[in-house]
Amino acid sequence: MSNDLKQALAKCLTDTLEVLYHNLAEPEIQKWFLLHKFNPNFTQDRQIVGYQAILNSLIKVLYPRGNFFKTPLDKIGIENLVIKQNIHQVIKDYFATFSQSDSCFDLWGLIYESLIPQKYRRRLGQFFTPDKIVELMVKWLLKTSPKEIADIGCGTGRFLLSATSLIKNRNNPPELIGIEISPLLLNLLIANFLHHKYAVPKVEVKDFLSYNPNFPFEAIISNPPYTRHHLIPPEVKTRLGYNLKKNSGVDVSRMASMPLYFLLQSLS
Repeated sequence: MSNDLKQALAKCLTDTLEVLYHNLAEPEIQKWFLLHKFNPNFTQDRQIVGYQAILNSLIKVLYPRGNFFKTPLDKIGIENLVIKQNIHQVIKDYFATFSQSDSCFDLWGLIYESLIPQKYRRRLGQFFTPDKIVELMVKWLLKTSPKEIADIGCGTGRFLLSATSLIKNRNNPPELIGIEISPLLLNLLIANFLHHKYAVPKVEVKDFLSYNPNFPFEAIISNPPYTRHHLIPPEVKTRLGYNLKKNSGVDVSRMASMPLYFLLQSLS
């Protein structure tokens, strides 16, 4: 991330935190902190949510016709602040340094990774797949000529962006589907597709482990959340174990990490 962008975002954060402070008691804001395993009483946790709120407002300013998902962060709407401080232009200048031939298509994912430290992303198992691995996996999957490809836990859309670039000149390309628990990450996915002038795929805000699609997906690609078992609440383990036993007949150890739950849910 460029120094100009870092400085602009840091300046905006100060004013954003003041707005956030006055909205901390809102039930939707409290739910947002809980979803991300953040503590609203901790200064650094509030700073992370402040940066999330800035991103949520930035994409609305840059892509006013985008069909974005509603998020609790909308209550901290700071679009006017983003415009006043000219951050939207600073980020445009930053994106202009990337050419269309650059291997990295996930520009908004890069911003998110830069602003949200790994120790915070780890709480939800958010690990962004390197571009070369993304391309390798997508190319391998496309060899099977599936009718649809579902990216489970699609995040900011790294797999779906790669797939779109590879199938854009194909006849009868597969339908692309994204499922993600975070509406903010899906909004950043939508922003990525709008930035690249790609058609936005079908995306849904869903907890995949509680998800029952109307039809089985022909092909699934995923970098599931790598949450270790001791970070999964006991009541969640009980629910997941019960559902998988019911749907697939598999008894899952309570020491299983999150990727195993995702794999078994995909197979069921």
